[in-house]
Order: sequence, then structure tokens, then C-alpha cells
Amino acid sequence: MNIISNQNELDFLNSALEMYACVMKVTYPDFHYTMIKTNEKASKIFKPEGDSRDVLNAMIENLVAFPFKKEVLEFFDTKTVEKRLTEKKVISIEYLRPDNGWSIISISAGEFHEGKLQFFYVFVQTSYKDLERYNKEVEYSKIQKDIAFALSTKYISIYHVDLDKDLYTIQQITTGLRKDVSQLAQKPQSFSQAIKNYIKFFVIPEDQEYLTETFKKNQIIERLKREKSFSIRYKVKPNPENQVYFEINFVDASSNENEHILVISWRCVDDVMQRDLGYQNLLKLTLDDTNKIYHEVLKLQSNGIMAYYSDSKEIVIINDAIYKIFDIVKTDKDKNNIDKLKKKWKNLEAKVFLENIENLEPSSEPYSFEFKVRHSDGKIINVMAQAKIINSEFNRTLTLISMVDITDKVLIEEKLRYLSETDALTEIPNRAYGESKIKEIVQQQKEGIFCILDIDNFKNINDSFGHSQGDTILKVVAQTLKKVFSEKDLVFRLGGDKFAVFAENIKTQKEAEKLFSKFANLVEKADFEFFGDFKVTVSVGAVFKKSYDTFDSLYLKADEAMYRCKKNENQLLSF
Repeated sequence: MNIISNQNELDFLNSALEMYACVMKVTYPDFHYTMIKTNEKASKIFKPEGDSRDVLNAMIENLVAFPFKKEVLEFFDTKTVEKRLTEKKVISIEYLRPDNGWSIISISAGEFHEGKLQFFYVFVQTSYKDLERYNKEVEYSKIQKDIAFALSTKYISIYHVDLDKDLYTIQQITTGLRKDVSQLAQKPQSFSQAIKNYIKFFVIPEDQEYLTETFKKNQIIERLKREKSFSIRYKVKPNPENQVYFEINFVDASSNENEHILVISWRCVDDVMQRDLGYQNLLKLTLDDTNKIYHEVLKLQSNGIMAYYSDSKEIVIINDAIYKIFDIVKTDKDKNNIDKLKKKWKNLEAKVFLENIENLEPSSEPYSFEFKVRHSDGKIINVMAQAKIINSEFNRTLTLISMVDITDKVLIEEKLRYLSETDALTEIPNRAYGESKIKEIVQQQKEGIFCILDIDNFKNINDSFGHSQGDTILKVVAQTLKKVFSEKDLVFRLGGDKFAVFAENIKTQKEAEKLFSKFANLVEKADFEFFGDFKVTVSVGAVFKKSYDTFDSLYLKADEAMYRCKKNENQLLSF
């Protein structure tokens, strides 16, 4: 077959062959090609002649990086090639190769006969680094490709992710990525399933739970609300490329608050980690004696002290007081990772404390939190914990935690509070406490009955039998009130021989009369040896609370009702 038709064509091709590494002639419309020139690499991939679509498939498979495969395929669209060559004698496309180099393919019209394309040439140049970029129409796309190329030197894969639709689009995959990982990424599936498979097959077991938690949709959204980008590091399973440490970078790409679009990129950080580890080892050797002193001092501290890296959860230091506070046994398995140690903290309040720490910023003030821990012997320990986030010298964040056993302090405070709210003689709430609770009830618009009761002739009892015997009566009355009314009801001493009750569940006068009749009978039947046949009686004034009532109005109406009751000796309760 004579592939060169005339001298002008021969001169043209000779000049082209100096610039291009691969040139082929394609007849139209059967798309049969004949190879004019190839370099050594292309000659192993392409046959000397055949169907040009076979060449295209081989080129896509072997010479084009994944993100550009679709674009190159569309460029060779056989349905539009004649029309495009009619409008423009030369058409070109740039693409990225798997080795991260750039190539350009050009199609040049060969010959037209009666307006019909007879054949065209395909030119492939492996590098155009020094060529002038002449095609202004595609300048913007070239800039985008240059950015992708620049990023590919840092990140081995870049993804565009729509969390709401659970979809991802691969923006960049380079040869730095393991083949098995690349194959998984390109397999069509949901983003959540792709991540689940990736973690299962390629991440070391110790870091799988950490990555699973990080990739939860709500976790990503909440974290990106606080910061526009963040990164995490982890270790991968043994692989042929001997890659160990990887970093994932999350960047918010949402245009509004109602969508959750982000760019996620992967890169191997073995060199960074080796440098960091080298610094750490050097620092460790240099400050070895100092560290030993610090560690021994921390172990002697009665306060619990712990520090761990916020991203990897690796514990930097933890003293024995932490284990003592939580009543857990110290083991080698859990001392290196906070998540493993946290599983032994069965106390829910302690877990809430750790969850709240996750929202802290390095510049924020220390966060304080109090909680209780029940030990195996039943003892309750009150703990005050403080946490602060700081940046380390290696550009990592550290979480510092201190915990103090404040059980004795809490017991003292509770004792003081009890004494301030309790009537010393009768051991029921005093007037100050009862008045504050009634004001809360008024504010909350609760319904119920408020009662004031008074011991009849109490002054005469004190004068006749002595104040110590009068105190005995006050104690009996107080304890009888507690016995008759429920724990939900408010019973307190107003002072002297006056007591008050607020009962939320009493809705009618009949219910109140029945309950106070029971109370009066118990008081009258009480065994006061010094009284002989004398009986203790009480007078009660009651008022049903209205929506507009205050403590003062309730007290006034109930007190007036009580004095009306006293005037009628046969009456126990007055409204």
C-alpha cells in the first residue's frame, strides 16, 4: 500500500517526524490506519496497521492517566472527526500520562475530494514542555490540568465527594497509588461503601475504628463547620511498595450551608513521619534523663495526668492515678491508645467528658467537667477533670487532661448545703429552703394545695411540761407530716410551732380533709408519756393555688384560714 501520495506530502511528513514520536495515516471513513513512525515504547503497543479504534483502545489503556481517559476518548469521536477537520485543519488535545508527564495528540486533515474527507494524520508527541501554548481556546483547561499535575506531586489521589448523595468522582490518581487500591477506587460504588472496603482491606486493624469514626457523615460535617479543612494520619497494611504512613486531607468545597461537598486527597507521608520520628528520637536521646525525672514526678502525683495526640489517639503519657481513679487494671495493651483505654471507662459521664473534648480548639480555654465514678467495692468517687488542646512542636495537636479526686470536697459541700437547708431540730427542710421551692412552683405554674398548720396551745405545753417536751412534740409532728405526705410533696418548718405543706396531687377539698384527718389521728395517738391523757391537736389552714398566686399571697390566705380554724375548736381544716 502506498501511504505517501505526493512529494509535498512527503516533505510535510519528514518535517513532522522530527517533532512527533508517533505518526499514523488513517483512511476515512473505514478508519484503517497505517503506522508511519513509532518510538520504541509505542511499537510494543501498536501494530503496524489495522483498525484505528484498536489503536485508540490500546492508547487509552496504556498511555493515558485515569482522569483523562474519557476526554481522550471523546476527542477521537468518529462521528464528528470529519466535521471538525472541515472547520479546523488541525485539532489537538493534551492529556496526562500515567508517569505524570504530559503529551499532546494532533489530528491533521490529509485530503478532501469533492468535500469528502479521504484520509487524515494522527501525530503523538510525548512531551511538549518547551512548546509555546498557542491554543487560546483551551487555555483555561490547560491551567486546570497544570494544577492537577502540581497537586499530583503531593497527593497520589484526589476525590470530589458529595456526602448527601453518597457519591464520589475521581479527580486524580497517579502511579504512586497501589494498584489494588486504584482498582478498588475505580470500581463503581457508593462513597461510604468504597471507604468501608478501603478501611477493611488496606488499613491496619489498630486504626480501622479510628478511620471508620472519622469518615462518618455527621462527624465530617460537624468538623468542617468548625474548620474549613483538616487532616488525619494512619498506618496501612504491609504492601509491595513498603508504604506505611498515609495522610488524608479534607477540604470543604460546599457553595452553601445546605450542601455538603468536599475534596478528599490522599498522600503517603512516610518521609514526613520518618523526619518527625527522627526528631522525636533525637529529642528523646537528648532529654532522656530529664524525661525520666518528669515521668517519676508524674507517677508520684496524686492527680491523674494524661496526654495523647488528638489525631492518632496515641497516648504520650499517663500516670497511675488515672487507673486508680477509674478503678481499672493497668495493662500494656491499652496504654498506647486512648480509644482502647476509653472502652474500660464504663462511666457514661466520663465518656461525655471525652466526647466534649473533641470539639475544643487549640486556642480555647481549659474545659472543666465534674462526674462520678463507682468503684467495684461500691464506693462513689467524685472527679473534677480539666482538658486543654495545644499544638506540639511537630505541628500536631496534643490533648492534655488532669483529673482530681474531689470526693472529700463534695462531701463537705453537701454537708454544708444540708445544714443550710435543714431545720436542725426536726430534720426537715427549713423556711429558707421551703420558701425558695414554693417560688419555683409558682414560677412553673404548678397546681396544688398550700397548707399552714399550727400546734394548738403550744405555749401552754412549753410552760407546763418544759421546752424539751415541746421539742419532742415538734419532732413527732414533723416526722408524721413526712409519713403522711409523699416524697414529691414539699414539707417544711416555718418556725416555732408552724409547719407548711405544698401537695401537688391534691385537687379537691375532700382529698385534703381525708389526708389531714389521717395526720391528726396519728399525732393524737402518739405516745407522749409525760402528757398523761392530754392529746396534741393541730389547726390547719389551706388554699388551692391559683395561676396569679405568689408565695406571699399563698402564705397570707393559708395563715388567715388557719386562724379561722383555731376559733372553731371542732374544726381541723379551714379553707
